[in-house]
Amino acid sequence: MESEPKKFLKDKRALVMGLGRLGGGVATANWLLKHGSDVTVTDLRSEKELKDSLKKISKKVHGVFGEHRKKDIANADMLVVNPAVRLNNPFVLYAQKLNIPVENEATLFFRFSNTPIIGVTGTRGKTTTVHWVSHFLSDVFDTPILPIGNNPKRPLLKALDELKKNIPAVLELPSWQLELLPVAKKSPHIALITNLFPDHLNTYASMRDYAEAKANIFKFQTPDDFLVLNYQNGWTKFFLSKKPKARVFYFSPK
Repeated sequence: MESEPKKFLKDKRALVMGLGRLGGGVATANWLLKHGSDVTVTDLRSEKELKDSLKKISKKVHGVFGEHRKKDIANADMLVVNPAVRLNNPFVLYAQKLNIPVENEATLFFRFSNTPIIGVTGTRGKTTTVHWVSHFLSDVFDTPILPIGNNPKRPLLKALDELKKNIPAVLELPSWQLELLPVAKKSPHIALITNLFPDHLNTYASMRDYAEAKANIFKFQTPDDFLVLNYQNGWTKFFLSKKPKARVFYFSPK
């Protein structure tokens, strides 16, 4: 697997937009550096506020702090956004206008993973579900399988290089991770949507927009894949209206 990221990333000028203080941006920067990219990190926080994160970066990077700048985006070969950066951000829109690829850690994970992916999303119950799925699969495959994603201690790209071939990867995928998934043109082999309730409406213009982001989890599934839906949730009809290609199964308390 390692040769593929290096072939894709070697000598690319990658701009990580939003280093953050929780570890995800650090893991992304380190993964890009490991695979040969020339990395710039940019964040609205000051360098002093980010000193702990900067200490954890493995190699020298270019840093721009206290602001984002269009000239840095124009000079990049790819823009990698962190969770706090929304797709309607003017700098993201500027990158798209310049035809600069916009990625996040989920799109890069899906590009280069060589194992079956089980992806779980939903408004509630994601974390509990991925932990139980990982627990049961650890017994089935007789090896520890740890949940991946939405966890500062185990972010997607840090886990990517540790995957074992043919051992499933169990991913927790919030809506912000799924927004860009069409860039990778891949979906999980098994996708599960726990439910959908009004939430994150400070980020999305409407519930429908929120549901559209969630629906990306099965957008590129094939008839050989599986989609698991909540039979009693009111938004399940919306997901079915998207005509998923995967085999659909349901769960219900009844």
